[in-house]
Amino acid sequence: MKFQPIIHYLLLIVVVTNGDAQQPMTGRLTPEENAERLRTCGATTLDRPSTDAVPLEAGNWQIWLSYVEINNAKDPSNTGGAAANMISPRHFLTSSQVVMNNDRTWRWNSEKVAGCVNGENHLKVPSEILSSTKLLFHNSHVNYIQWNERPVKRAVILNYCKMAYFNNTQAVMVAEVEDTPNRGFPCLVDATTAMHVKIEDSVDVYTLILRRNNHYLLHRKLNITGNGIDMFFFPVFHEFNTRGGPIIKQIQDKWTLIALGTVGNEKYSLAFNISTLEKDLCDEVGVCGPTPTRVVPPPVASAAPPTTQPPPPAEIFIPTQNPAPPPDVQQPSPPAPTPEPVPTPATAVTSSNHPEAPPPLPTPPPEPSTEAPPPPAAPPARRGEDAETDYDDYEMFLKRKKEKEEAEMYENEDTDLLISKDDFNDCDGRRGGLQSLLLGFFVFYWFLSE
Repeated sequence: MKFQPIIHYLLLIVVVTNGDAQQPMTGRLTPEENAERLRTCGATTLDRPSTDAVPLEAGNWQIWLSYVEINNAKDPSNTGGAAANMISPRHFLTSSQVVMNNDRTWRWNSEKVAGCVNGENHLKVPSEILSSTKLLFHNSHVNYIQWNERPVKRAVILNYCKMAYFNNTQAVMVAEVEDTPNRGFPCLVDATTAMHVKIEDSVDVYTLILRRNNHYLLHRKLNITGNGIDMFFFPVFHEFNTRGGPIIKQIQDKWTLIALGTVGNEKYSLAFNISTLEKDLCDEVGVCGPTPTRVVPPPVASAAPPTTQPPPPAEIFIPTQNPAPPPDVQQPSPPAPTPEPVPTPATAVTSSNHPEAPPPLPTPPPEPSTEAPPPPAAPPARRGEDAETDYDDYEMFLKRKKEKEEAEMYENEDTDLLISKDDFNDCDGRRGGLQSLLLGFFVFYWFLSE
């Protein structure tokens, strides 16, 4: 009796586990499922009876191409439908004309579409509309056989909120059903394979039409005539409400869905470029392109230590004299050995702000004349010990001139005591008596105050 509750608990775990395993998978693809999709896609293609622009009926359908339709709740005779292209075990691409009219009203109830939420780019189809939508599979590869129905769980109209020409082309819709077996669906063109789709390429174009309540799949071989921002241009192939047909090309030995047909005009037909929807499909349903792999460069081996000693550094020549001037620069001729005149205060010192300026040319000695001799010319600037001697003589001259001016100022002054700022900056010690006198007077005044 003690083991009975344990047995019941184990039986409950088994029942719950088996129940979960039998439930079909839904929702976006996991990374593992997407990797499996990339590995197995593109193995089969549709029947290709035509070799040119003349449409021929494709006798056999691959099971990945289906038909999706919706019933009008108010008018059952007014239904909408389009070709459905399986791109994963539970996702397919089709045209928004399945659920919406060209005037942006819902086919289900003919009511106006409410609009987009601010910041949204895609439009989610309401669940009450999806309840009347069904995906139809062939039970055989042959036409006119009974259909196998699957309910549509979720649908999103891609780039609806920013599409200016929706009334003509409508948009691509991605929809979700319960998990189905791998039906050999095609690969999707992406950033890694888009360069293999060029203008003038010959591709397989399919259109699904409805005649006398029967569906016919037509095939053409057409060349791409133009490439817009998100559209391909083709010679005219569309018919009324023939949107959603697949356009296939074999790329790197895999059958690849490169475009989804829509309408056009009397000059050309249009098709949505699937490579421009790569990020949208990855974000919405997890159908993503291959992740680019980053190639890590091999590690660089460390350099082996040198086996020989490096050569000694080249000797550096340090000149002891000024270097020779360039040949294109003319240098002044050296001064002639003439007796140096006695420097005067005005000419003894030359400016040192421009050391690179050459010294002035010396003045030649005057010719003997009976007239009074002119004043001696300014001597050239000197360097070395002679310049220092001249500078000291000039400093002595200035100091004596200043003392003479101060003496004259004392003689002309009527005040009893004249104090100069130089008295407090006695550098030569000659005014020490005056400072001592002032200091004694200050001490005496302080003593009396006490």
